[in-house]
Amino acid sequence: MDNQAAERLRYAIVKQACRDYFAASRRLRRHPLDIVAAETIDECERFFRGDWFMHLCDLDGEWIVRSLRERSKKPGNLKFGDRATEEEEN
Repeated sequence: MDNQAAERLRYAIVKQACRDYFAASRRLRRHPLDIVAAETIDECERFFRGDWFMHLCDLDGEWIVRSLRERSKKPGNLKFGDRATEEEEN
């Protein structure tokens, strides 16, 4: 795998974790007792704080967790990138 392909893969992994976080946040807002959504948020936060994340990129995982939490509090911000994924809409 060349460097450009590896970089795209790393970016896609981080982007998907953000999407998963926002989708779970939306579900949890609509269904506060949704254990799966709460576990997904916890899993994403552990990922951003973990060693594997640090190996994937040079970003501050703690900063990302704070940013995701802040953005997920605002109803219009529960999507990542240019458009929401189908999963995020449900």
